[in-house]
Amino acid sequence: MLDWNEVERQRKEVYEKLAHLYPRDLLDAHMVYCLQLSHESAELLDAVTWKPHRRHEAKVDRANLIEEAVDVLKYLTNILLLHKVSEAEFRTVYEAKHSVVLERMHNEWLQHEGEDDAKK
Repeated sequence: MLDWNEVERQRKEVYEKLAHLYPRDLLDAHMVYCLQLSHESAELLDAVTWKPHRRHEAKVDRANLIEEAVDVLKYLTNILLLHKVSEAEFRTVYEAKHSVVLERMHNEWLQHEGEDDAKK
């Protein structure tokens, strides 16, 4: 059976060892920003009628979509700033990842364009 007191003791021991690496206030702020980001992402999803089990005309509330996208960007930016990620560092990693994604798209989709039609 689970010994709750032992689990709590172990958790405290681990947190104490990591405290110098991850101050509690930093972790708390990170978690709060991630929760806010998650919430705003859900609101961004809801800016478009997307539920396939509902019969309705697809529509986009453009003004709301933009506002929710701004909220998502705000919280994402706050997370990056919290961890002292510079614009240059972010740009470097973003551009590298973008190149990888473009290569995947080319290799997995564009290079094989029309193959699915030929199999029909």
